[in-house]
Amino acid sequence: MAIPMEKRTDDDITGKDASGKSEKVFVSWSGGKDSALACYRAMKSGLDVCYLASMLTKNTGRLFPHFVTAEVLRGQAAAIGIPLFEQWIEIPKDISHDVRLNDYDVKYSEMLRQLKAKGITGGVFGDVSRGNKFAQMHWNRVEDFCRPVGMKPYRPLWDQDREQMIRS
Repeated sequence: MAIPMEKRTDDDITGKDASGKSEKVFVSWSGGKDSALACYRAMKSGLDVCYLASMLTKNTGRLFPHFVTAEVLRGQAAAIGIPLFEQWIEIPKDISHDVRLNDYDVKYSEMLRQLKAKGITGGVFGDVSRGNKFAQMHWNRVEDFCRPVGMKPYRPLWDQDREQMIRS
C-alpha cells in the first residue's frame, strides 16, 4: 500500500527506485541541525545523496534566509564528503523573511532543473512540522517546485517531535 507523501516519514523511505537502484537525491542544505539530520536519515535509508544544495545571496555571500556563510557551508560539505551545489541569487538588503521573492522562485526552479539534468530525481528537506505554524505552507511550496521538474520530495523529519529527535 502506498503511503501518501504528506504522511511519509524516514521509515517510509526505501532509497530505491522502481528498478531497485538507489535513488539519486539532493539535500536542501541550510547547514543546521534539521538539514543535517534529514541528510543522515536519507543516507541511512539507502538514498544516494549526491549533493547538498543551498541558495546563496550575491550581495552578502550568505545563505538565504539563514545567513550562514558560503565558507561554512563549503566546509560542512567537504567534511561530510558530499559536494555543495551553490545557486546564487540577488536579494535586496532590506528584505523581510515574510516576502515571497519572484527571483528566488525562478532561481530555485532553475537549480532543480540543473540537478535533474545531472540525474537527480529527488530532494530531501529537513522540514519539521510540529511547533511550526508555517510548515504546511512551506511544504506546499516545496511540492510546487518539485512537481514540474519531476522531482520526488522527501521529508524525513515531518510530524516528529523535536525532543524525540534529539534523544534518538
